[in-house]
Amino acid sequence: MERASRIPSVADVIDGRAIFRDDMPVWYGRFGDDVWPFVKASSPLYQGPTTSSFVWIDYIEGKGTAHEHPNSTHKTRYRYCLTKQIVRDLKIAAVIHGHFPALIRDGHSAKRKLDAKTVKGRIDELAKFFSLVILRGREDGVEISSLADIPFPLVKVVIASFSGRAEHLKRALKLISDPSVQKNLGAPLQWGLADITRGSMPWRESESGDGIATLSDEQFIYILDFCKKAISEFKHFTRLKIHDGDCQTLAMALFGGDERCDGRRFRLLLSGEQEGVVNPNLPR
Repeated sequence: MERASRIPSVADVIDGRAIFRDDMPVWYGRFGDDVWPFVKASSPLYQGPTTSSFVWIDYIEGKGTAHEHPNSTHKTRYRYCLTKQIVRDLKIAAVIHGHFPALIRDGHSAKRKLDAKTVKGRIDELAKFFSLVILRGREDGVEISSLADIPFPLVKVVIASFSGRAEHLKRALKLISDPSVQKNLGAPLQWGLADITRGSMPWRESESGDGIATLSDEQFIYILDFCKKAISEFKHFTRLKIHDGDCQTLAMALFGGDERCDGRRFRLLLSGEQEGVVNPNLPR
């Protein structure tokens, strides 16, 4: 009986001898799958099949492909058009980043493993960027089927015009350019980590906005009280156990020992409306 495939050892990754078989388990998927879930659907942290997964096929055929969400294609700012070979290399980078973060230079992580959401953020940036590289390459007559086909001057051109946040892109490119990752890709890149970190790279300056104003103490307390009341009503109506002491007190004050809940009030809660006068202190 053939032994089940496993994540490569750290020694194999360092030496560039890591083998990534399609049947290798990765989070809650397998390496060769088009989708890698990283949160179980039964978990309270689950946010849906797209947000809680690496959806690799979407990076090839466009957002919304895997789960047939046509609106995703219209809402995205970027056109995804990666090749299968590039996606495979991004999968390798994701495994190494997630399971061996200490190997990544300037990764600033001493953790044994990284949260999958952090890894997905890096991969999303790379998917956006390399899709733009492919599109720009077509305009210049450069056909790109793998990362090894990308000339470094083209990388610099797309960096200069990239509309996303420069610091996010820089961290993502440092990941794919890291020696520990490069040694395990399908073929060497035409640039290295030193090229990405040199001071002459044309990174766009991030626009600095005013940000969101901080809530006043009165506004914060009002929102906190409203949320506690909403949680108390919801849990009372759905017969869920209330653990928070303040919410328990609120539930007793609102309903006493009565196990019934006013259905009209609950519908207002679900619709986002509330009874009474809107607090004038809240920003509108």
